[in-house]
Amino acid sequence: RISLNPECAVCVRAHIRQATFKHLVPADRSHAKIPSGPGKVLSADTLIISKSNVRYGEEIPPPNASSDGHSVAFCVRDCHSGLGLPFCQRSRTTDQNVKELRFFKGASYETDIDVFCKSDCASEIVNAVTELKWLPDKSLENKWPHNAVHERWQGTLKSVQRACLLQSGFPMVVWHWSLMY
Repeated sequence: RISLNPECAVCVRAHIRQATFKHLVPADRSHAKIPSGPGKVLSADTLIISKSNVRYGEEIPPPNASSDGHSVAFCVRDCHSGLGLPFCQRSRTTDQNVKELRFFKGASYETDIDVFCKSDCASEIVNAVTELKWLPDKSLENKWPHNAVHERWQGTLKSVQRACLLQSGFPMVVWHWSLMY
């Protein structure tokens, strides 16, 4: 659990979040997959750190991109153990996501065929999952609940990374170095 010290300026800046709100309709979790062991149910999502701008036909570099040009992070999480791992990427592509999912799953990615992967409807994630011959478990677009546990994990990841960068004094353009830390 992350503790927030109201007297610490770094804690206050690092853990700023949007105001929460209550959903009027409770989530129907009757279809939720229960993991039978590690690596059987994964969740994946992409953190968009910075979007590129296109003006007058010319692409302008993203404002919050890292010094190496990373503008997104592909995050994978094991639903059984809670282990999660973010991967910095320059752009969202199926090939890159296949590579990261193979790395996360390890050598058993070919032999385990009954792997479920929860995600949103992003084509680069769904295509990567189907290319590995796993089973995609997509949430409905613009419908609640989304991949709520994964989204909350990503919020914690961002808060902790922000605190690390603020306390270390490193410039924000090297966020890709501290993301996996």
